[in-house]
Amino acid sequence: MANDFDNRGQKFFEEAASFVETYPVDDKSTHRSRLRLHLLKALIVVLSGSSYLNGPSSPLAPEEVKKKLGAAISATLKKCTRHWKKQSEELDTGNYLYTLLAALGSSDVIEAEQLDSKAISTEELVQASKRGIEARRLYGWKLRGFLLRHRPDSIDKSLAPTKSKTSGELKGTKALDVLSDDQDLASLVLECTNVTLQSLKEEGGRLLYLKDLVGNLEFESSAEIQLTAIRCVVQTLASKFQIPSKTRKQLN
Repeated sequence: MANDFDNRGQKFFEEAASFVETYPVDDKSTHRSRLRLHLLKALIVVLSGSSYLNGPSSPLAPEEVKKKLGAAISATLKKCTRHWKKQSEELDTGNYLYTLLAALGSSDVIEAEQLDSKAISTEELVQASKRGIEARRLYGWKLRGFLLRHRPDSIDKSLAPTKSKTSGELKGTKALDVLSDDQDLASLVLECTNVTLQSLKEEGGRLLYLKDLVGNLEFESSAEIQLTAIRCVVQTLASKFQIPSKTRKQLN
């Protein structure tokens, strides 16, 4: 569609511009909220990757969509914060949990300044992330990734040991996003570690990050989480400094 801009694309993106302009950032319907979050992210991806849509004559500017998506994500987080305080069970099953995950999943295409800082309590999000991680909840790790990307100074990057619940303690839980598979947990650790590495442009900063990870390593129940992060950083540094493959295997 983007590559056929002179024909169908022009009309499509004019309609998309109208959609963005009239988008209600705090829709009471969680079903519509999730759909619109995904649509806004898709628009940003298309607009950012198309040479046809970056000129002054384009009917829809990527920055305008990012601004609207940032406001929608902020409204969702604000709403979820109220539920953490008053009705925490609302985020165990059903619509609010899915909407929260949709908002966090859409946040990787915007910048921090496009979020509404007045609507978001960073401290409350940090505490919610910690509780979620301890309960082996997907939202806890996704929230950690969000904070690392958009509020990096608010969160401990070194993955200090956490008292994560065991599979036995999780039996009977009603939460739909509980991580029962260690492989799923490892992929989330890698996701968060890569976000941290992206924010550390200088190799010196990455080396200090590795030092902090190793310094916090404790061979308890959370050791594998920390070791996964350490391996990720070592592999990144190894590829940068071209460490011989034999030595790299030994490090892994």
